[in-house]
Amino acid sequence: MEKEVKQVTDSSVKKDIIAIISFILGLLSIPFAFIGAIPLAAIAFGLFGISRTKAVGSGRWMSVTGLILGCVFLLSNLQMNGHLNTRTTNYVAPVYKDASVLRIEIVRLEHKDNSESKNEFEIQAEATNISERPIRAFKGRIKIKDIFGEQITYIDIVHSDTLLPGGKTSASQSVKDSDFGGYDSYDRLRDAGKIENLKVEFQALEIIYDN
Repeated sequence: MEKEVKQVTDSSVKKDIIAIISFILGLLSIPFAFIGAIPLAAIAFGLFGISRTKAVGSGRWMSVTGLILGCVFLLSNLQMNGHLNTRTTNYVAPVYKDASVLRIEIVRLEHKDNSESKNEFEIQAEATNISERPIRAFKGRIKIKDIFGEQITYIDIVHSDTLLPGGKTSASQSVKDSDFGGYDSYDRLRDAGKIENLKVEFQALEIIYDN
């Protein structure tokens, strides 16, 4: 009889140890949630402790507490590391590179003869949203080419205001006469002479639509 009582007592102690370990790991999960192994271990010991304390019930509340804390801070760890979809990530707009949603035109080619500075051309391009959706922002490169398709220069364009369907925005670039010899962009624009002899090609880097 005494031997049987001793066995039951020893069994209860073992159950308490498992529950205590789960409880401690659950508490450690609060400051150390960034270490995913700690809340994960709290969950494992919590489940093990609950299953072992069904009969006697010794330390069951500690196992349950460790399990709950482990679950809460494991989810926190997953969220911090970007493994869970949150409310914020649901509102991140997808990025596209379809240049066909923007029509690019050259609207101004102006020659400036400044006595105080070098001769230069001011070239302005206009982008129109020809899609059926508002564009929140876009950036890209407008390549200016001559009538034969040879690139003359380029204009980097960045637009961060909403561009409604049919809306327009513009960007410009100055091309100065070079002191160095050779056939440069200024010479190519001078030879082109007018907008009708220029071609454009738009390379879209990012196009972000409004949701």
